[in-house]
This record gives sequence, structure tokens and C-alpha cells, in this order.
Amino acid sequence: MIKNILAVILSMLILMPFVIADFSITNQAADYGKVSQGSKITEKVAITNGGAENTLTFPSTLKFTGPAEVSASISFSGSNSLSAGQSREYNYEITLPSSVSNGAYSGTITITDKDGISRSQAVSFSVDMPVSIQFPESLGFGEVYHNQTKSKEFTIRNTGSSIARNVVLSSNADSKFKIEFEPRTISSMNPGESKTIKANIYVPYEEKAEKNHAMGSLGVRADGFGSSAENFFRADVKGYLEINSVRFRFGNEEDSVSSSTEKLDKKTEPAEKVRIDIEVENSWRRVADQDLDIEDVEANIFIEGLEEDDENIDYTSDAVTLDPDGSGKTHTFTYEFDIPTSAEDREYPMEIKVTGRDEDGNDYEEVWFIDVGIERISHNLRITSFALSPTSVECSSSFLANFEVSNLGKEDEDYVRYTLKNAALGIDESESLLEILADSSNDEDYTYRKNMRLVSNNKAGNYPMELKVYRDFDVLEDIRTINLAVKECNSGNIAVKEEVKEEPMKETVKVNTTSNVAAPPKKEEAPKTQKKILPLLESPENQPVIIGRVSTTEPDPAYLLMALGVLIIIALAAVLALAFSGKAR
Repeated sequence: MIKNILAVILSMLILMPFVIADFSITNQAADYGKVSQGSKITEKVAITNGGAENTLTFPSTLKFTGPAEVSASISFSGSNSLSAGQSREYNYEITLPSSVSNGAYSGTITITDKDGISRSQAVSFSVDMPVSIQFPESLGFGEVYHNQTKSKEFTIRNTGSSIARNVVLSSNADSKFKIEFEPRTISSMNPGESKTIKANIYVPYEEKAEKNHAMGSLGVRADGFGSSAENFFRADVKGYLEINSVRFRFGNEEDSVSSSTEKLDKKTEPAEKVRIDIEVENSWRRVADQDLDIEDVEANIFIEGLEEDDENIDYTSDAVTLDPDGSGKTHTFTYEFDIPTSAEDREYPMEIKVTGRDEDGNDYEEVWFIDVGIERISHNLRITSFALSPTSVECSSSFLANFEVSNLGKEDEDYVRYTLKNAALGIDESESLLEILADSSNDEDYTYRKNMRLVSNNKAGNYPMELKVYRDFDVLEDIRTINLAVKECNSGNIAVKEEVKEEPMKETVKVNTTSNVAAPPKKEEAPKTQKKILPLLESPENQPVIIGRVSTTEPDPAYLLMALGVLIIIALAAVLALAFSGKAR
């Protein structure tokens, strides 16, 4: 017995390296020697996987310490997956900033595997340049409106060991930005000396309004030195036609953003009604103290992937004119739509674009990008259409109740049923639909039609027809109510209902027959079909007066009677069995 245990332990120790992930770096240190500002350092590192199959995570940035802290980017070549026992040599490249002070620098490359095990390599380099001019990596001007000039100061410094002569500042920005430097040239800078530079930029009318807009690079040259910073000049470009905020209403919940960089906190779900309010403003008076109208102001909403009538949602508002002040300087565009029932669980990119032209002929455009998140909840049975035809009856006229139930949740719903009631007309219908499966890519629907007839002696008026849908027998999921208009009739008969044979459907909905839950005795079911949602009729009498979703438990007398009937049948069967048993003896 002890020998067997020892053999098992020995086997585990032998196999342990091939079960637990582990790796090592062969060359543990690298000295890159003397380098220059903005240079690229290319090196190699050998990695050996001494355990099970492993996945490595490489860093994307490095921090070096020295005369000043330096942040550099690093990239690795080759696959980050290593099989058991495999060794591989990786090339990596470090890109230094365009401005680094003279001196020695050191840092650490840390590589981590899938189990959180880390291995490090120490690296170092030094900068020793007779002339080295240090400057910022970027210069932000903040908000700059169309037809405005703005100034911003920054500092350059000679970090080299010699005098910097004939220093010249330049930019590759488009001439429309009119970038200027004060001063643009400096005859000499002693080692350690700093100079303050003032930069001026201008934003023309035609420039796109957006945050952190890049307008060009900065170049700094001197005798024996040259360096540059890409996309150095940046500004939040704004026009005088501005989007102030975008408000969302998802069903009964609200959310909003006040800039294009903000994110929505709330999500919506399939079949949810969405309302979007876009507030825009003419800011001429507020910003520039000028009285200019902005005309032909339109808002466009485009959502890629969300479809109406088999096309992406693409809405353009009617045009309005905005005054420079008073209540007419702002306007709110409103758009409402329903999330398609086939929408997937993900974020959909929405583009909101506002355009207009002022009375001087200057065009404006502001664009915001907002992601709208959609997430299906576990249980979400919806009455996706409910209509009566006709919507007005009299005497013995018949009418058709037509409705559709969709499972828009993540879970299959067991023992779905509906009730259709109006006590005043004596209508009390209940039917079991059994199971409606969940399928986010092809929503399961149940469509049902019920013909009913009224006779005379009903008071004239609107009678609310209440439709309820349940899951698990008695968990209420959705309610819809629409009015049936009843006209006066001369006959004195009492109003009754009459059930007419249901209209057959083309195909039946899928039912899971492998459920472990015993289904109750069921009535003969109307055929089911999977089809597009039927729209509600547009007549005023047929508009829903109640639309709600609740989650509660409501016992149904019909099921109590059904259960009692089952018990009676079982009792009779037992009595008959005993009787036959007695005769057999």
C-alpha cells in the first residue's frame, strides 16, 4: 500500500512541470549603450517554457528612471503562445520620446503568463548629446471657436552639454491654421537654459467641430540637432451651432450625456421604446456677442446594425432656424423608435450629426458618437401586437381578436398562457400556449386569432378588452388593453359571446417535449406560427390605453377546477380498480 502511494507521488512530481505553467528569460539584462532622442532601440529576448502550454502577456510601455522619468513604447514580434518545453527568441523595439535629457536611464521589462507568474529583464541606456533641446510632446489649446485665434505658451530647454546655436521652430500644419511662434528663432541657448515660446493658432469656419482635434506637428532644429513631435497642436474645435446634450429614455428609465466623450450608464432591451432628445444652441451671442441667425438646422441619427424595415435606423429631422438669443436660440429635436426584437446583446454605434448655415453663409457641422447598449433580461414575454377587427360592433356583429406573443428573454418559458377578458360583455377567455423557446437570433412568436360574436342589449360605449400573458402558469409577464366600441342596438336580447372556430396558422411554434416537468392536462391548442410582428391598427378607437409589464403571481380559477377534475378522475379509477379486483377473487 505504501509503495503504491509513493509511486503515485513520484509520478506526480515527474509530471508536475508539464502540468503547471512556468517560463524563464534567458538573457536577464540588456545595456543599449548611448542612444539619441527619439531613436528606436531594437533587441532580442529568449524565453523558454518549462511547464505546460502557456500564454504570455507582453508590456506595451516602459518606464525609465534617470535625470527625469521617461515613458517609452515597446512592441514584441511573434506569437505569445508557447507549447510545453518550447523555446523562442522574440524581437522587440523600444521607441524613445523626441525629448530626453542627457544622462543614464534604467528600467525593467516585465512579462507575465496566464497564471500571473512574472519574469523580468533589466535594461538601461544613456543619452549624451552635446546639443539636446527638450520640449513638450503636445500642446492643447482647449476650446477654440470657428473664426477665432488663440494663444498658448510652452517651454523649450537645452539639456545638452554645449551651447545650442541657431534654434528654429516650425510646423507642418496646414496654412489655414495660421500657426505662428513668438519667437520663432533663437540665436543661442546655453546648457540648462530655458525659453518660453508663445504659439498662435486660428480655426477657420470649415474646420470640423470635434474634441482634441489635431492640427500639425512641431519641429525644433539647431546646429547639430533636430527633432519633432507629431500632432503637437491640439484643440477642441467648436462651431456656433452646438449640441448641448443628448437625453435618452429607455422604457421608464432615463440617461443623458453632455459631451461626445461621455458614456451611457443604462442599457435597453429588445422591443423597448426609445426616445432621444437632442438639444442644440445658436451660441453666436453668448460666445462672440454677435447677432447671427443659423438657418436650415437639421439633426440626423444613424444607428448601424439596428434596422427598421430591413434598413439601418437613419432619421433626419425637419429644418428649423435658431435665433442668436432668447428662447429661440435653442431647440430640441425628438425621435422615438422601438428596439427591434431581433437585436443582439451588444453595443450599437450611434452617430448624431447636427448641421446648419448662418446668415453670412458659413456652414456648421457637429458630430457626436454614442454607443447604445442592448441586453436581454432572463424573462421577457411581450405582447408584441394586439388588435381588434373591426374596432366598432353592434347587435350580433362578430369581431376578431388578433395578438402575438414573443419571447424576447434569455430563458425558455414553460407553460405560457393568456387570458382575454371584459366582465361587462361576459368575455372570459383563457388558453394554454405551453412553451415558447428563447432564441435571440430568431425570436419565438405565438400568433393567435379568436373570433367572437356579440348580440344586442349592450349599452353603447367603449369596453376595454384586457389581454394578459403568463409564464409558469400564473407569473404575469405583460398586459395590453384596447377598446372595443359597442354601438346601440334596437334588439332586446341579452349580450353573449360565441366562440367560432379559430383560423388555422401556416406552421407551429417549436415546443420542447423533453422537459422533465409534467405538463398539466391541456386544452386543444390553436396552431402556432413564427412570423413578423403584426402592427396595431391605426384607428383612434384601437389605440392601447394600458401598456405595462409586471412580475407577480395571480392564481387562475380555471386551473384550480382543472386540478380538482384530475383528482376526481384518479379517485374514480381507484374505485373501479378495487371493484374489478373483488370480482376476480
